[in-house]
Amino acid sequence: MSRFFSRVDYKSQKDNAGLKLGIDKTRYNIAIAGHTKIGKSTLVNTLIGKKLAKTGPAETTNHVAKYDSIIIPGVTVWDFAGCGTRKHNVETYYM
Repeated sequence: MSRFFSRVDYKSQKDNAGLKLGIDKTRYNIAIAGHTKIGKSTLVNTLIGKKLAKTGPAETTNHVAKYDSIIIPGVTVWDFAGCGTRKHNVETYYM
């Protein structure tokens, strides 16, 4: 079996992550994740209707940030730090 598809209790992991992040289950939650410097925060700003997520030529997002959209009612957008760095390596980023 692949190391990416091991026998893991994903529901438990999802529930624990939701508690840790403080996810409101009465809203639609959209997570934006991926490699560093591909425009995740720019997409977040577009979805929330305001330039709140920092963008720039260097890595700018170092933690998970939560934004409530002002253009899409009932939607929360989560901006995740990019992967492919020493702090967020590709091997464990999506697990």
